[in-house]
Amino acid sequence: DDTDPQGYIYSSKVSKPLLSKNSVYFLDIECDLYSVDIKTGRKKWKFKTESLEGMGAESRVPLPNAIISKEVIYFSHKKRNLYAVDGETGKQLWQFKSETVSPPVAANNLIYFSDGDGNLYAFRAGK
Repeated sequence: DDTDPQGYIYSSKVSKPLLSKNSVYFLDIECDLYSVDIKTGRKKWKFKTESLEGMGAESRVPLPNAIISKEVIYFSHKKRNLYAVDGETGKQLWQFKSETVSPPVAANNLIYFSDGDGNLYAFRAGK
């Protein structure tokens, strides 16, 4: 029946999806990042973050505010890392470690976030 929705692609708790070009990106319950082809629904790649083993259940909820700017996905998780991942390849571009990292925001080709010491950082968006 053409009126029925296709259904779900992944049956796990996931973050708010990000869309760019022909891909949809999302974080799973372990804070691993996925890229899925919009047309086929097939997984393009998976970026595995550091294990959350030994952390409380509250740390296993992905942050809903990963962002994408210039084909790079930026996100943080409770292990206190901010990641920059290439949206095309799924390869890590860089990682920022701190006691606490705020969710990133983008403006004027810069990525802003703060650490647990109250410092504000700004990095140029992109590869």
